Amino acid sequence: MDRHPFNDLEFFLRDYVVFGTSVEYDAVAVWCAFALATEEFDYSPRLAFWSPEKRCGKSTILELIHHLLSNSRLTSNISAPALYRTIEKDETCTIIIDETDTIFGRYADKEKAEALRGIGNSGFKRGSTVIRCEGNNFEPKEFRVFCPVVLAGIGTSAIPETIADRSILIEMRRKMPHESISEYESDEIDSVFGAIRLRLEKWVEDNRHLFRETQPEFPNELNARARDVWKPLLKIAENIDEEWRVRIFNASKVLSTKLDNPDDISLQLRLLGDCREVMSGEFVPTKDLIFKLQSLEESPWGSMQGFNGSLLAKLLRNYGISSNRTSAVRGYKRSDFNDAWSRYIPLEAVIPVIPVTRNDAYDAYDANLEVIQQTNQNLSQINQ
Repeated sequence: MDRHPFNDLEFFLRDYVVFGTSVEYDAVAVWCAFALATEEFDYSPRLAFWSPEKRCGKSTILELIHHLLSNSRLTSNISAPALYRTIEKDETCTIIIDETDTIFGRYADKEKAEALRGIGNSGFKRGSTVIRCEGNNFEPKEFRVFCPVVLAGIGTSAIPETIADRSILIEMRRKMPHESISEYESDEIDSVFGAIRLRLEKWVEDNRHLFRETQPEFPNELNARARDVWKPLLKIAENIDEEWRVRIFNASKVLSTKLDNPDDISLQLRLLGDCREVMSGEFVPTKDLIFKLQSLEESPWGSMQGFNGSLLAKLLRNYGISSNRTSAVRGYKRSDFNDAWSRYIPLEAVIPVIPVTRNDAYDAYDANLEVIQQTNQNLSQINQ
């Protein structure tokens, strides 16, 4: 038996659910350890599961986490007041909420949706609170909302953008015919989960005193928010072993630095990027810019009712971009876009940084030196 439970926990997860990538199993395994040691951290990354369709195992993974974490509440129907009071009573309790696509849907209970949104956003950082009125006198009351949260729903839109920005997003997939998934009955819970749960709890209890002082290495690709999201998991991984440190380091890069899907980014950010693609020359008349945008393949502008100069100006206004009038026509200067392009959709490619041990670094140096020497030798022969 390993001195830590994470290899077995990762294998355990693979036995019951299908994720989009291998690194997602690593991330979920270490997140479970975070949920058991929430008091040692100042940030609480949300764990958010989504699937493109039904029957992809969302309910199964939520049950797995519920049974792995003895102090958790699994629900898809909880009132906003009950949610606030549950967290206020015990910040170490993991809140597990299913069917977020319904909660945040068009015909959802707005009060519950806003309550969950507030908890998902404000509860990400320790010390944050929400204020709600209660009682017959509607006295304002402050609720602490810092706690571990697990969410699941169908489609990426099931997780609101502001919550997704504070989450480790895990893609669920429907199993293929040749893939075998284990199942368990309700009377088998103790036998299935007991041993791995106890090992996880013991490891966390033995090592939790190390987490707060640990200073992990972050991938250069992570932005400030992503660093906060992954900090607890990277701290924990540093105290597991070198293999798991590298696993979570790489998981943070894969899951938080994916290329933006045009369908997932905001409409105004999509517009900003499309403007860079179609603008040529220093000045483009508004009419010509709209025509070029509508001609882009797979863009929303051609089929968007009411996409005109007024809407264009409204979407660009938040970036400090406005139209200009020449002697004959109104339009946009390319130079006015440069600051927004550089800040929000930079073109510079990010070079991946993979952590290596000291021996790996020397091996890489020797290999590069050998290549350089061989290249010089070949050049000498050509010159001769």
